[in-house]
Amino acid sequence: MASRDLTSAFIERRTASNLRRRTADNVNGPRMKPFGIAKGGLDSDIMMEEGMPMTPSRSSKPVSASLPPQWVDDVDGINELLSDITRLMGILSSMHSTRVGTVFGSNLDDMEEKIEKMTGDITDKFRQAERLLMRVGMATKRCGGQEAIIGANVQRSLAKKLQEL
Repeated sequence: MASRDLTSAFIERRTASNLRRRTADNVNGPRMKPFGIAKGGLDSDIMMEEGMPMTPSRSSKPVSASLPPQWVDDVDGINELLSDITRLMGILSSMHSTRVGTVFGSNLDDMEEKIEKMTGDITDKFRQAERLLMRVGMATKRCGGQEAIIGANVQRSLAKKLQEL
């Protein structure tokens, strides 16, 4: 099954939508619901984005935002590992090129040891990313609902990136 990473397209469209909404609000004032019904003069989706409570209350304090789930931190860790792996693979490639170019020399054994150590480091990072990826899958399955679907999509996307390396 083929998959595409549409994250960047989503972010672009979301940013454009938010920019259009803010521009329209500045020009026309706050948007009203159909038939002129509005809570506090703002549309309900704007109220949620701004952190305002949906129910009318006497205090207009914004709703406190909660922390994201733990698996989001694991996703960030996987992305860091992916960038480290990419960087280390570039270094390893240059080390192999240098090694192939060196036919004779005293530092031949030293170069091979460095290559083996670098290969081991890259393998360890792959395994660490794989463990984190499995944790993401387990954590999102436990949450259930929409978060499970989102987590499964994120997990597939990260697994695809790992396979491409």
